Amino acid sequence: MWVAIIPRSIFLLEYAEMGTMHFVVPDNELLYDYYTASDKFKMIDNGAYELGRPLPDEEFVYLAAQIDADEMVAPDVLMDGERSLELTKHFLESYKPSWCRVCAVPQGRNPEEFIEYYGKVAKLDVDTIGLPIWLQKKFGARFAVFSKLRKKNLLRRDVAHHLLGLDDFNELKQYPKGAIRSVDTSLPLTLAYHKVERPVDGLSRVPVNARFDGFQHFLARRLTGRLLQIASSC
Repeated sequence: MWVAIIPRSIFLLEYAEMGTMHFVVPDNELLYDYYTASDKFKMIDNGAYELGRPLPDEEFVYLAAQIDADEMVAPDVLMDGERSLELTKHFLESYKPSWCRVCAVPQGRNPEEFIEYYGKVAKLDVDTIGLPIWLQKKFGARFAVFSKLRKKNLLRRDVAHHLLGLDDFNELKQYPKGAIRSVDTSLPLTLAYHKVERPVDGLSRVPVNARFDGFQHFLARRLTGRLLQIASSC
């Protein structure tokens, strides 16, 4: 399984470098030069989760071209299945670049509705399907949903699947080997920033100008190594 470590801060780029791919979040322009120069597989997010709304399509495509992205996450709206489907269809019909893969993200108000919209998204001409973090954060059910899709033969098997966000390294161990192509996360850096080794409720995100002290770097390297080791067996 590929892993993208989201550094958030320009002072933490060494951890993005440790990952096997990049996940570009459009909330810190200071990181764009780094991503542009990288030869790793680059997946760029539309900004809906970070910014509260997806970037305008023209701006999104321009940014993807600027950093030479390999895959774009089509526009979506958090937990709004119908609106996300509409935005994704419009993007595919009017803006899909020939030089870049597209990841579509089904949405819904709950796991049952997510499964419904997964079936609709699976009919679209996309290369990857993203499984959003809210399935886990809000319902603790991302793997259960994935398993249900497999059991009901609804899982599209000719596309890749990507986990959008990760709050527990052990979640990766639940999926069958090879079932998930990739995952993005800033979890090792969030834990290191707060000087803890295990996730606890209420941890704030790493500030975009964060610098780590020696102990934080020690933790960040150890936790990133642990995550990469787990992912390499998945």
